[in-house]
Amino acid sequence: MSNDQISVSFKCKKCGTQLSWPDDAADSFEVSCAGCGASAGTYGELRSTAMKEAKQHIEKAFADAFKKLR
Repeated sequence: MSNDQISVSFKCKKCGTQLSWPDDAADSFEVSCAGCGASAGTYGELRSTAMKEAKQHIEKAFADAFKKLR
């Protein structure tokens, strides 16, 4: 793989503003859009989504790497 870093970010579904939260956010922390105030769910929910996306990225990278070995 040429890039060994995975970056996952979230944007507000309502207005498109990049979402952010404190570094020490607990899983129950409610993430709200700084642009429009819309709720984006809890930090735990967003973290779970990020982990699923990262896992899919890694699985695709492995599949692509093994295709090249054939």
